[in-house]
Amino acid sequence: MRFSHNFKKCILITLTCVMLIAVSNPVLADSRQLEWHDDGLYINDYGEVIFFEPLGEMPNIPYVPRIAAISPDEEWIAFIRHSGGGFENEGMSVYIATWDGNDEYLLLQTDRIVPAIYWLEADGQFYLAVQQHSGGTMFRSFFSIVDFGTCQTVTQVEGMIYVVSNGGARYYSDNWWMVPSGVRYEVLSQDEEPYKWGIFYVDELMNFESPAEIVMVDDELCESSNLTDGRLTTAWIGQSNDQPSFVLHVADSQSIRGLAIRTGWQYHQPPAPDELPWDGLDTYLIYDRPYECLITFDNGASQRVIFEDKRSIQWVYFDEGDGIGVGAITFTIESVYKGEESDYVAISEIWPI
Repeated sequence: MRFSHNFKKCILITLTCVMLIAVSNPVLADSRQLEWHDDGLYINDYGEVIFFEPLGEMPNIPYVPRIAAISPDEEWIAFIRHSGGGFENEGMSVYIATWDGNDEYLLLQTDRIVPAIYWLEADGQFYLAVQQHSGGTMFRSFFSIVDFGTCQTVTQVEGMIYVVSNGGARYYSDNWWMVPSGVRYEVLSQDEEPYKWGIFYVDELMNFESPAEIVMVDDELCESSNLTDGRLTTAWIGQSNDQPSFVLHVADSQSIRGLAIRTGWQYHQPPAPDELPWDGLDTYLIYDRPYECLITFDNGASQRVIFEDKRSIQWVYFDEGDGIGVGAITFTIESVYKGEESDYVAISEIWPI
């Protein structure tokens, strides 16, 4: 279905694991979990504790890496092996295997130390954030984002991972446990003092496809409108006090049953591997976000929608029989969640479903 393809790269970054798992006694669990014991890694499979064979028996000594992470669907384990090479033969590589150890693959081979790995979920697709640095210093530390499906590196970002958070929102906080999504990192100077920091989101490195079902937004072509151009870095905005509206013109041959919406301007200044001008800019907090909206169809039917104030995708399903196969949909914003600095309301992107 076209919609599924459009959303293939729509990223919702979710915390699924931590760098190190504390040693614990076997307990009943409501999920599949990792347990480090003196002799190696075990899988607590809903209460049944199973030795993780791919790593084998491990000596309990400091320089042997004990780093592993379980995928969001609890089917795959990412883990670190010492593979040699590098400045002091400290090279480590990332492997993945099914939790029962039946299938095993090399995901990323490095000649560096790998102190942290994290799973990231992207609309059903999985990525791994793998931190790497040389020798005993964290200076020039960087991390790679690796596509689990293709084993290809999507990008590399200079910095040291130190927080991954869960949920779907996109903002930073001094209290790291309150950050709803993203990989937070610091960039260290020559003396290993942090001088820059940021939050990394996979989706801001990618563009989505413009939806074929919508041909125009008001008087603009679909691919030209900030509302449907496939980029979260742009946004449609309107004067909040004027109850702004826009019209989605649906292609004659298409029928849709609802809309998926990213409310607010969901953009922050993204990082780059060699230049990090990240200054804390977060347009989501600056601009108003839609609260109550009226959707009107050209057959005269209408329905009201209440949006949550959140940065993840929100779904609007049309009432049965309304909007299916219609030529135009008018979207009017009647009230808003107030932003910090602007009297304009923003919507980053709309996709038909």
